[in-house]
Amino acid sequence: MEQADPDFRERMNFYFSHNQNVSSFLPLPDDKFTEIVIVPGTGRMDETEEKLKAVCAEKLQIFNSGVASIDILQLEVSKGNSLKWLASRYDLSPEEIMAFGDGLNDIEMLKFAGHFYAMKNAREEVKEAAKFVIKLPAAENGVLDTIEKEVLGM
Repeated sequence: MEQADPDFRERMNFYFSHNQNVSSFLPLPDDKFTEIVIVPGTGRMDETEEKLKAVCAEKLQIFNSGVASIDILQLEVSKGNSLKWLASRYDLSPEEIMAFGDGLNDIEMLKFAGHFYAMKNAREEVKEAAKFVIKLPAAENGVLDTIEKEVLGM
């Protein structure tokens, strides 16, 4: 991440409070990471994703974010599993949960939530999995607009 764009570093620090920069994946332990984010650079997303899937798809999940990064997760780590755990922990049914997503790594979570929405700018696969596609992208307060209308009745 030392060579990454400052905006990207700031975004990663926002999403991952315990992130760590590494120059090589070789010394990483097998079970001590939650997510690895790779930024292959312009025009190399598909090629990098294919190579990663060819090498480690049986042991890890590989998600093309559709923006500028590829996410690598352990098989059991997912937004869907996290949402299921939270629902169990707080005794919530799927019908009591609203979820929003735009990337492939959101599909499992969206399918669990009783009210699931794809962002306007979501990948087609995500839009197909969602009940609704909201009219505004996240950058234009699409999530907030939907919550105001659907939950608060504004």
